[in-house]
This record gives sequence, C-alpha cells and structure tokens, in this order.
Amino acid sequence: KGRVALVSATSSFKASSRASDAVGEVAGRGGANTIGTVRTTLVSPDDLRALEAIAGKSPMRADGRKGDAVQLMGTRYAAGAAGAKELSFSYGMTPRDVEANMLSIRQARQNGNFVIFSVHNHEPGNDFQEPADFAIELARKAIDAGADVYMGHGPHQLRGIEIYRGKPIFYSLGNFAMMNNSLDVIPADMYDQFDTVPGAATVPELLQARNTRSFGNAVLYESVIAVSRFAGDQLREIRLYPIDLGVEIKGADRGVPRMASRAHGQEILTRLQRLSQPFGTDIRIENGVGIIRIGAASPPKR
Repeated sequence: KGRVALVSATSSFKASSRASDAVGEVAGRGGANTIGTVRTTLVSPDDLRALEAIAGKSPMRADGRKGDAVQLMGTRYAAGAAGAKELSFSYGMTPRDVEANMLSIRQARQNGNFVIFSVHNHEPGNDFQEPADFAIELARKAIDAGADVYMGHGPHQLRGIEIYRGKPIFYSLGNFAMMNNSLDVIPADMYDQFDTVPGAATVPELLQARNTRSFGNAVLYESVIAVSRFAGDQLREIRLYPIDLGVEIKGADRGVPRMASRAHGQEILTRLQRLSQPFGTDIRIENGVGIIRIGAASPPKR
C-alpha cells in the first residue's frame, strides 16, 4: 500500500491548448501541461542543397540557410545520415518545459511511493512504429528524475518497450479502446472536414467514413495489456496480454477490447518483440503471453 503520483504532459498540442501562467494583469489560462518541440526534417545532402536554392528565391526573411540547416516556409531541414534514402526527423525539446516536468517528477518522488509519468505524443506521426528521438531522451530523463514508469500514448499503435535502470518505458501500448464510431454528436467543423452538412448523414455514417480513411489500418486495433510485477520497488516481470479491437467489426462493437486469438496474439507479440529489440528488451512468448523478466534467469526462447 502507498501513494501513487501521476505527472501528465503532452508534446502533441495546438498552441491554444497550452496552459498559461498569469503575467502581471493578464489572467492565467487553464490548459495542458505541454512539452514544446521543434522538428527538423533530415534529407540527403543533395536535397538540402536543392532546398537551399529554393529558399534563396523566397521573399520570406526567415527562409534561407541557418547554420547547418535550411529554413523554408516554416519547416527546418538538415542533412541526414549519409546514404539514407528516406526522410527522417529529429526533434529538439523546449528546455524550460523539460525542466519544469522533471521538477514535478522530483516532487512526486518525494511525496509519493510510486511515480507515473504519462506523456501524450504522436510524433513523428501515427504511421511510425518507432518513437521520436526526443521521446527516448525524455523518458530516460524522467526515470533519472524519479519516475517508476513512463507511459507513452497517442500514435494509436504499439511502439517498443525499454527497461531503463530497471524501470519500464512503454513508448506506446496502442489503443485499449477505440469506440469513436458510436458517438451521438460531433462538432460542426467535422462536417466541414468531410464536405457535408448536418442531416446529410448520421454521425456513425460520417465516423465510419473517417475510420475507413484515417483508421483503417489493422495495427491500430491491435494492442497489449501490460501487467508489471514488482518485488518491493524492484521490477521483476512484465506480462503482455494481446488484445484485438476488431478492425473488421461494424457498429457499436468495433473498438471494444477482447482477448486476441492465439494466432492473432502471436502476430501482435512478435511485432512488439521486433519493436523492442533495438532497446535491448527481450520478450519471450509463452502460451500466448509476452513475458519480460528482469533480474532473473529466463527459460530458453521460443
């Protein structure tokens, strides 16, 4: 028994969502605890030179060469790894935001027995199965500051699991439930988004079209329930139970979690194995359950 402390933040937000401190006579504003980031798009050296030439023709004063980077129409570009054939992304965090959150974690550690740092984070985007570089840095800083677990969420699909200094980092466990197709009302701007008007379609019909376009990928409906076992304050084991939210189901039951079949669960756990390997995490699959053992001998891998 004890006191659980939760520090919650988001790196994916609109500017108007950020909480604002009161300054002088300006009132404070309620909102989210945010961690600002600046994205740099990494391209080949040849592409960077081409972008620099284009930026040189821009009438915008902010555009052009800025040290090792090129600024063009609000996007920052830099040279990526030699030989890379695809775009990649790197992020810098707002130091003030990071420091404020680490201070909150330290205080939570002093006032609580178990500290959770929960971060909503879509970057680089919902199509990516690897976490953004800043998320890895942020998670480790949080553990160093006193968090017992880092819970990432946002991209609607699984990302890897890391054990850092004996503490679990869940970069994303995907969706536990996703029942956005059964809403009764939606805001007016969603009708605008689909170029229709209220009364032309029911809300479920509109949301079904949205799900087909934006949430039709089966991996967005595949997740795990993670159960962590501690001995005192030492993590000993994590069990991962695969769940299926029913991408093929229509109507109200779509997005409701259910235990995955053995074959489907094997696929989910195998993918999570692969995504966790770059972090040195060994997930064994035993009787349809993923198991991470910490500080104890493991049976032969299956």
